[in-house]
Amino acid sequence: MSKVKFSSFNVRGLNSHIKKKCLVEDCRRYGIVDLMAIQETKIAEGCDMMIDGYRLISIEAKCRHYGNGFVIAPRMVDRVHRFAKISERVSILQIKVSECQGGKIMSFISGYGPTMQRVQKDEDEAEAFYSDLDRALKFSQSDLHFIGADFNSKLGQRREGEEMFMGKHCRGHRNSNGDFMARFMIENDMFAANTAFDHRARHRTSWTGKRRIMATSKLVPIFNQIDYILCPGSKKGMLVNARSYGGATVISDHKVVVAEFDFNRLFSI
Repeated sequence: MSKVKFSSFNVRGLNSHIKKKCLVEDCRRYGIVDLMAIQETKIAEGCDMMIDGYRLISIEAKCRHYGNGFVIAPRMVDRVHRFAKISERVSILQIKVSECQGGKIMSFISGYGPTMQRVQKDEDEAEAFYSDLDRALKFSQSDLHFIGADFNSKLGQRREGEEMFMGKHCRGHRNSNGDFMARFMIENDMFAANTAFDHRARHRTSWTGKRRIMATSKLVPIFNQIDYILCPGSKKGMLVNARSYGGATVISDHKVVVAEFDFNRLFSI
């Protein structure tokens, strides 16, 4: 099990059993997922169930608009160490990846960042979200941690001197939410995996919306890159590939973002 594929997907609601089953079928059909961080499940009571060999964990949420969790592939199910809720927007899953040296634990964090509209009204929401991510990193007690999140942030094109936390294959221009995200990555030595590879534009963008042209009142599509998978900057040599995938049967305005890592480059599993 030398290579592991992490993914992140804002599912825009996961209340029905049919949609849960579709999510698992998407994971199997694409063959792209070992561990998936999911956001906006909108499942207040939470759940932990097996579906066709996959384990689906949805963390309870007080706010019905939030809720996040994980999908775990059959080959990883027996390696689950524990999972925990950090806040309404952040949760953590820990996986046993090595038995050497007393066992190696890897942490995978799922996050759902506040939208630009919310942050423009109250910047404390962004501060709280990144504080929650900081808490998750401390909770992990490991230097082997990954984050899959709908950050609702645009990093935009890389600027001079930013090679340490992002690649050069990004979309658009950085917004104020992106400034918060960039600062977090610098402070915690994290790297945005899905900015590192020269894929087609549709495999870089992760969210599709619409905006109205005032002169004509016509709606035109918007394609943004706001979902990312982060890895430790000191371990980005493990990164094999990263991109987004469209066409999921789960209805969402987000795409599935996937990053593949070769753990043989770090240690023998």
